[in-house]
Amino acid sequence: MLDTYEAERKPHVEALVNFAIQAGEVIGELDLDKARARDAAMRDLLRSGQAETIRQRYVPNLSAGVLDPASGAVAGTLFVQPRVGTQREGALLDDVVGPNFLLVTTGAEAQAWLSPSSLDLWRRLGGERVVLGARPEGDVGGVRHLSERGTMFADWMASLGAAAVVARPDRYVYGVARNGKELNRMIEGLGRQIFG
Repeated sequence: MLDTYEAERKPHVEALVNFAIQAGEVIGELDLDKARARDAAMRDLLRSGQAETIRQRYVPNLSAGVLDPASGAVAGTLFVQPRVGTQREGALLDDVVGPNFLLVTTGAEAQAWLSPSSLDLWRRLGGERVVLGARPEGDVGGVRHLSERGTMFADWMASLGAAAVVARPDRYVYGVARNGKELNRMIEGLGRQIFG
């Protein structure tokens, strides 16, 4: 993945720097009347619920590098960060899983779609396999079952019409799959991109 670092991050960093400059111009307003007008406009946006501060809105997508081209626009977007577990409000998914490739599915059936060669590639990648749903938690055959608190992941997957997603260690989406054929093609493509 290091070979694709500049191709992935150069446009990413340029977008973040431009956003920071724009934000600095708003924050650093020296004219008192303009600053008061800015503050009033921001309060109105917050009150109306139009001001969102989700990370997907401020962190740019990747447009090149280790991404599944067949997954379209979702490849290179930030993976959602649902809460999981049965304790109180739950923990963020990233606090429960390791910083590895993740294959996350909405049900156990999609995990069974992996062919023996795809499963071997997944193991070589050091990836984790997770079913995120309402089933009781635990590990079954190398697949971790976690309970989702709320419906963030389920709603996101439904909006994509997907049953499986592969997230990179940096939590950008590598790609999504709707069926076994797509999933195995995607894992094999990832293996080629990483191992050559």
